[in-house]
Amino acid sequence: MKNRLLLITFCLASIFCRAQSGKPNNKIITGTKIVYLNYKDQKDSLHVPVVSEQYPALKEALSDKNIFNGDKIEELAAKYNGCGCGIISLYYDIALANDNVISIMLYYDTMGDHPDSYQEWFTLDVHTGKPYPLTNELTDAGADHFAVLYKKKLKQNIEADKELKPEDEIETEVYDDLMNTLNALTTKMIMSNYVFTTKGVLFKSDDVLPRDTHDHEPQRTLLVPYSQLKPYIKAGAVVLKK
Repeated sequence: MKNRLLLITFCLASIFCRAQSGKPNNKIITGTKIVYLNYKDQKDSLHVPVVSEQYPALKEALSDKNIFNGDKIEELAAKYNGCGCGIISLYYDIALANDNVISIMLYYDTMGDHPDSYQEWFTLDVHTGKPYPLTNELTDAGADHFAVLYKKKLKQNIEADKELKPEDEIETEVYDDLMNTLNALTTKMIMSNYVFTTKGVLFKSDDVLPRDTHDHEPQRTLLVPYSQLKPYIKAGAVVLKK
């Protein structure tokens, strides 16, 4: 039992949050709660963003329950204590934060029968805690334009990956699945899966292939510089500036 003792230590560490201007902005995310996990000779940690009490709705949106798929940290710790499995690592980056909007990227590692790593991106209204779609900043024409641009780039990545592999190494249905899910992407979906960064807007879409063919997943991110967005900025935008 001694080797299976779970030691959990909480500490706060300051984090540097950058606004689009490049100036520090740390009044929203005031620190990091670090949970150290130990199981036998295995050591891991969870780095959880701490939201200022001045933003209660955002604090709820980024609560432990919401960023850990409904589980509490204590429940994750108990699972880790029993098997060294489940969500075993969490780190995050603040891609951009200003007085109205925050973009945060969460990086997870899991351990189990099939160890995995994945990301969750959130762009949220800091006052309401609700998702902040890019259509709040772009005109309809702009949203459609960049959705088409994203799908064009993703198609190029899918086709490039197919060309790199001999036909006997990639199943036709894998390529068909990728193209079908590409065609099913809507402007609304693309405009909701993004983060603001200091250099531009970074888009992505979720992986769709199962574990046994996941190696065929294409590159799914696309960075659009702010200069390309300027012609499509809505009046009243709070992040994008003409």
